[in-house]
Amino acid sequence: MADENDDVLYDYPGGKAKSKVWLFFAFKIIKPGPPTKENLDMSKAYCRLCKKAYANKGNTTNFQFHLQHDHPHDSTGEMKKATKQPVQAKLSFAPPRLNSDRQAILDDALLKLLVGKVLPLSLVENKHFKTFVDLLDNRYKLPSRRDITRRLEKKKDEVKDKVRTDLETCDNVSITHDSWTSLKNESYETVTAHFIDNSWTL
Repeated sequence: MADENDDVLYDYPGGKAKSKVWLFFAFKIIKPGPPTKENLDMSKAYCRLCKKAYANKGNTTNFQFHLQHDHPHDSTGEMKKATKQPVQAKLSFAPPRLNSDRQAILDDALLKLLVGKVLPLSLVENKHFKTFVDLLDNRYKLPSRRDITRRLEKKKDEVKDKVRTDLETCDNVSITHDSWTSLKNESYETVTAHFIDNSWTL
């Protein structure tokens, strides 16, 4: 009477087989216990499709030959599926781009810094300032010197129009005049207008 394990085939032990032919070849167990190399007959491998046995000599050339000639239609599709490499998602390590609203807010703050502290426009080209800004937020793209000049001209026109509009709505204005000479013997004059608007804001 044949042993019930005679027809049972076991995968390559340990799941470490590199060749895809082991999808179609397996081993019989010869010792009681789990299907390990010690308990399987590793000298012969059996085709799962036709149960034909082949000597296992450490390479898979004879197994591949058998599949190509005896089971070309049964094995080709499965071999292609097994050898198909998974597509790895492309990883991006670039920082996310700054949205346009945040960029505009930072640009405006930079203009106020340059004007408020009377700083040279060349500051945006200074390598140390660029490094400082990059450390604060490397997503922020510093505007160029030419772009800063254009923005300042636009801001000047906007402020001029606002002041003109505000002055048209007030009844009384207090004027302050000041003048001074710089160390380079350059003369400067300023005229400041103070008034209270309709919401009682000075």
